[in-house]
Amino acid sequence: MSNNKTQQYVSDKLNEIIEQTREFEAYTLGVANGYYQFYQYYKSEFGEDVANKSFKSFLNGTNKCNKHFRKLIELGSEKDSDINEIMNKLKECLDKTIK
Repeated sequence: MSNNKTQQYVSDKLNEIIEQTREFEAYTLGVANGYYQFYQYYKSEFGEDVANKSFKSFLNGTNKCNKHFRKLIELGSEKDSDINEIMNKLKECLDKTIK
């Protein structure tokens, strides 16, 4: 049993060290971006409710990858709202010029 405890301790410490590296941070961001792209596809094909249900564990998770994923969705939503605002202003301008 003692051997299992030492192996577990070494494994846990190595994981802590790895999770603090830039490479691991870049890896988690890349994984999150991949899931975000897949989420966007689901959202466009099946709707936001289906996408949210399908990616529920990522939306509710607490690890670094999940945090990056939620941040990407947040930033994507801001971008979409800006585009919608621009499109509405453009429509208003077109409506004025047509009348």
